[in-house]
Amino acid sequence: FFFQAEDGIRDRDVTGVQTCALPIFLVLINGSNFIDGVNTLLCGYFILINLIIIYLINERVINYFSLNFYYLILVLFIIYLFNFFSKLYLGDSGAFILSFIFGYILINISNNNLFTISPLFIILLLWYPAFENLFSIIIVLFWQS
Repeated sequence: FFFQAEDGIRDRDVTGVQTCALPIFLVLINGSNFIDGVNTLLCGYFILINLIIIYLINERVINYFSLNFYYLILVLFIIYLFNFFSKLYLGDSGAFILSFIFGYILINISNNNLFTISPLFIILLLWYPAFENLFSIIIVLFWQS
């Protein structure tokens, strides 16, 4: 993967998040699909990530266009309310598209703000779906023995 910087020049210096971009997407999508089975859990998780991003933008820690995050949090909160009352479910396609959108946004934030935010912070934000995958693998390994 080559990611373009803001000036349009391809950056061949590989950062930590760029090295594992594809596994991050795969683990995030699969783990989000796992946690979608419980009502409001996936929406709540992405609302929290969205609130963290908005906080970092407002505190001028990261440089990113923030208006889209306010629209996204509004849509997620509406879906959260409908999901809470069992009127609407995200399903596989909702989990996949939200995971892809947030994975892309977080990798883009990491690439554009290398000196202000650590790639480890981005990985920590994505830890919960990764833990769900790890926990499922451990359960399968221990149940087979």
